[in-house]
Amino acid sequence: MIITFQPAGKMEAFFMAISEGAMKGKSEKEQDDFRELHDFKRVGPPIDYFKKF
Repeated sequence: MIITFQPAGKMEAFFMAISEGAMKGKSEKEQDDFRELHDFKRVGPPIDYFKKF
């Protein structure tokens, strides 16, 4: 899969922070807040939701 961000906006800063471990140990709420700081949000159920079926 190839994903392109044009203009990149805050995505580059997001990926740099992720690579430095910014999400480690954060709660779901803290992770969602972090995403919103970078102008996007998670939608739908968590991926492990589908493993139950």
